Amino acid sequence: FYKVVRQEDHDYCAFVFLVKEQPPPRLSALLGDCLHNLRSSLDYLVWALVHANQGSPSSNISFPIFRTLAGYQQRGAARVAGVHVDAAAEIQTLQPYHRGQDAARHPLWLLHELSNADKHHALVLTAAHVTGSQLRLLVAGVPIYPKSIPTGVLRHGAILAWFPAVSDLLRPEMEVEA
Repeated sequence: FYKVVRQEDHDYCAFVFLVKEQPPPRLSALLGDCLHNLRSSLDYLVWALVHANQGSPSSNISFPIFRTLAGYQQRGAARVAGVHVDAAAEIQTLQPYHRGQDAARHPLWLLHELSNADKHHALVLTAAHVTGSQLRLLVAGVPIYPKSIPTGVLRHGAILAWFPAVSDLLRPEMEVEA
């Protein structure tokens, strides 16, 4: 569904992410169903934990997922009301906010965002997500590192990396390592 192409001019060499074709719509529906089931299983877990603690779950019982401590304190703690204190403490340790600035890349936060998106509209599957990538050009055996490598969601036309222009004389010996 995707490809990466090299674009060059006299000032730079860039690698660009392109969407070759749209995935089948059925794939979006299947992925949405999987996300919903995964998110629901976390809610069922909290429900079962309340029962295991001899409690009666209220209507707002669910597995809390929060990017900020303030959000968790304001709304998250109430979602685990009736859960044993040890289980509630364990759920709190799993929260995305513990990653600080990187909370948006936490798997639970991604599940939360994708699940909410799927509830309100069809998932769009023509994007990719990049984390921890490394890319370099080897020119005559010497590594050249890119000026930038994005992280996060990539959409059609996103520049994956760009390098300063390489002399035409060295191009035959150029190879890309990703």
